[in-house]
Amino acid sequence: MIIGKNYNTGIGVRSGFESIGNRFYCTEAQGNTVIKFDDESALGLYTLFLGEERAKRLPGTYLEYPFGLIDDKVSI
Repeated sequence: MIIGKNYNTGIGVRSGFESIGNRFYCTEAQGNTVIKFDDESALGLYTLFLGEERAKRLPGTYLEYPFGLIDDKVSI
């Protein structure tokens, strides 16, 4: 045990997915379930990005096209 030193700790995670550059803010959630981004239905936003054909394969499509969630309140 080291006493008298201040250490910063952190965790990093990479998924292998690439951002498409859009950023939306979670405006409604229940526990760990996102309901809305920028006051739009999360499911509606998925349908908009995926298109009708891919959206028909929900919920399995979530695994192929996940949303990345970033907490702006966390400092590095």
